[in-house]
Amino acid sequence: MSTHTLQLIGLKGSNSVGYLAALGTLRLLAHHHPDWKPKLSWDLRTEKARLHTSHPLTKAELVESLHTALIGGPTDPSAGLTARELLRTRIEQIEVSLKQAEKDKSLTKTDLKDRKVAFNSEITKLRVRWLEHAAPHLNYGPDTKFKAPEWRAWELQAQATAHEQSFHAATLAALCSSACEDDEGLAEDTAFRTVRGAGHQHFLGIMANQLLSLAPEHITKTLFAPWVYDDPTESLSLRLDPLDDVRYALRWRNPSGDPERKKQGGMIGANALAVTGLALHPVHPRQSGLRTTGFTDIDKATTWTWPLWDIPIDIATTRSLIALAESQEDKPDHCQLSPRGVFRLYRCERFTQGKFRNFTPATAV
Repeated sequence: MSTHTLQLIGLKGSNSVGYLAALGTLRLLAHHHPDWKPKLSWDLRTEKARLHTSHPLTKAELVESLHTALIGGPTDPSAGLTARELLRTRIEQIEVSLKQAEKDKSLTKTDLKDRKVAFNSEITKLRVRWLEHAAPHLNYGPDTKFKAPEWRAWELQAQATAHEQSFHAATLAALCSSACEDDEGLAEDTAFRTVRGAGHQHFLGIMANQLLSLAPEHITKTLFAPWVYDDPTESLSLRLDPLDDVRYALRWRNPSGDPERKKQGGMIGANALAVTGLALHPVHPRQSGLRTTGFTDIDKATTWTWPLWDIPIDIATTRSLIALAESQEDKPDHCQLSPRGVFRLYRCERFTQGKFRNFTPATAV
């Protein structure tokens, strides 16, 4: 059986979001097109992702497949695409209607307010309907702030339907765990969570915003071109990329009011794919609390370590490789990792600045 390879030159293994986006690409294809037998590897010289399939996949076909999977959802993509198109069309219609209403001098402020309330209610219902297809967990709330019994109910529901909805079950397993509670009785959540409502930034809400904004061209420039960060970042940044560290002292303008954030600074396609890749890092309870696969504490710092490999491997093997305990050592033994195809380990630190978390640029270890 012949194998076909696509060079994903936009996905650098040394970049946290690029790495996660490659995992997300593999996961989506493994779920939606298992007959393509997708595998992932990294170029030994450039450290950029390579996608291997039994199907002679073109760039356009890959982009369309990923876009449909992200927007349509894991179980009925066609219905999801239809629901999202209805939502986007109605949003555009309402925006036009509100602009016209604001010019209508016969309407009072109360009239305008009532219309906005009615329109918001309609949009909310359409958004919920679409997300039920695309990403049901994004309807649970804007942030990963769930009482443990509440999250436990969703865990049990996912387990009961895991055969039909394994994609959704894996997503939940990487977000929170009811087995560990914090001091407020909330289910502890993933170490990838960077925001939790401060500054109107919501972890799950941003994920939904990314999917709503996602277009095929966002995926094309993520996979097949150097990143230029020319997408809007306002309400779309999950702070998983080191460039998302927008502390005031590091910027020309105050980032909270920077108008450029509405125009540039982000990569919507990369982030949408990266979110999907998070599910390959499930959380698991320990005596010391909840742990996220790939994370460990070294010298009082929270670190995330990931491997690069030059041998094409499928989704199941990728999960195992990511979870190798040897990778998490302070000084990893590459003699143990090399026979498994791992030629590089990258490590970054997660740090907290104010009420937000960010990640440092990764270094090889």
